[in-house]
Amino acid sequence: MSLTKRTTFSLEEDLLLPRAVLHYNPFQKADEWSQIASRMCNEDKTFTIRGVKDRLHYLLNQFKKEDGLNKRRSGTEEQITELTQLLQEILDLQREFGRMKRSKGTAALGADARNDAALISAYNLIEEYEIIDTEQISSSLTFHASTPGPSSAPASTPSPISTPSPIFTPSPIFTSVCATSPEGLLSPPTRKGNGTQMQRKNANYLQHVQDRQQKEREIEVRRLDIEEKKLEMEKEKIELEKKKFDFECEMRRMEQEMNVKEREARLEQDKIQMRLMAAFAEHITKFRTSSE
Repeated sequence: MSLTKRTTFSLEEDLLLPRAVLHYNPFQKADEWSQIASRMCNEDKTFTIRGVKDRLHYLLNQFKKEDGLNKRRSGTEEQITELTQLLQEILDLQREFGRMKRSKGTAALGADARNDAALISAYNLIEEYEIIDTEQISSSLTFHASTPGPSSAPASTPSPISTPSPIFTPSPIFTSVCATSPEGLLSPPTRKGNGTQMQRKNANYLQHVQDRQQKEREIEVRRLDIEEKKLEMEKEKIELEKKKFDFECEMRRMEQEMNVKEREARLEQDKIQMRLMAAFAEHITKFRTSSE
């Protein structure tokens, strides 16, 4: 039996995933998840759409918890801060374009069922209105036929009966049903303000992108400042090490000079002792010779 190997995410990949999500915005167009999964793939790892969705869902849940991201065992403070900002932007983007949905099959079936029920109800109301309107027209014709003519007309001349032409006037119920029924009773629906909402969403998304780019620039400036400080510290460290080396060289030189001087002093002292011993031996010899 073959087991499916679980793909793990590193901290760099956890940073790459929210950047790709903010770039492609799959909440507006679900097909962009494939682009995100393709961008995440590399030579060593292959990511699926479900894998990146589950990982993003996990990161968002960790972000919603208190100190959820700060408990990570790896990563610098700058990386954790950047990941926190990216996840906050994704949450804001979700509020604008809707929550992530793992499956749309049930929702689509429910929408189709509601549309069909609304269409059947609309047709039933149309048939009921036509029956009521036909009865009203028949009663109106009967009323006009039974009404006698003027008293001044001759009795032998019957008054003409005028047949009113039926005029179809839709009721308010029918009008409201036609306006709210699916597809507007076989006509495409019109949504007021749809273009304005899309423009507002696009403007909000552009604002999000601009804010994210501004934050990235600030993070980059901060990173450059840190690198510059590191270079200055490295320079100071090299200068201190150079001074330390020069001091140690000077100490070794002075120690060598002191050793040389000590050896010279000992040699001189040994020479003086040898002279004294020679003079003392010569004096003893002379003394013995004179005493004999």
